[in-house]
Amino acid sequence: MQSFESDATPSYPLNLAESRARQMFDRVLVSWASDLLELRRLGLSSPGWREQVDGVEGPEWRRAA
Repeated sequence: MQSFESDATPSYPLNLAESRARQMFDRVLVSWASDLLELRRLGLSSPGWREQVDGVEGPEWRRAA
């Protein structure tokens, strides 16, 4: 997955701290996107504490209060 590159990319090379921060951000972004896709696959619209209950058509996830 390519990292986000804006049109305002500086022309000077990134220092080590900025380079490491970008690498960490890219890893977190990929992980977050993967988690979001898994939520969508389960039919959930957002992260949060949920409990599985028996529904009419099978197991359902309901947001816990």
